[in-house]
Amino acid sequence: MILLLLIAFLGIAAMTLSLIPGTNYKYLKQTGIKTDGIVYKQKTNLEYSAILSLMKTRAIVRFKTENLVWIDAVVDQNIPAFLNDGLKIGKRVELYYDVEDPRKIFLDTAKAETQGRILFFVIGFLMTVGAIYFISGF
Repeated sequence: MILLLLIAFLGIAAMTLSLIPGTNYKYLKQTGIKTDGIVYKQKTNLEYSAILSLMKTRAIVRFKTENLVWIDAVVDQNIPAFLNDGLKIGKRVELYYDVEDPRKIFLDTAKAETQGRILFFVIGFLMTVGAIYFISGF
């Protein structure tokens, strides 16, 4: 019974996580400057909790601003590591950056972010419904 309650709780938590906004920098798609960058480093999982590493990619992207200044910026978006083509080191990415603070970037990867949110919600929903079904004794 306790295990089923725990599964139901985890399911509700997964559904809630899927609804949390991914980044505050999405506005950069309209107001920022578009450029190409390269993923050149990955942060290790030791720096972040295991749950966040499922939800967020911690890649560092290097790009050149329109003033020809090289910038290294951490990707701060809810892009699950298993749905983002890994953002592997050396991969070219399109990004938008803030002119006044170039370390604020937005990767145009809405597909991967949406897929991750849907996957988390579906898994959470199935866990919750399954646990309630077994708790009710059907």
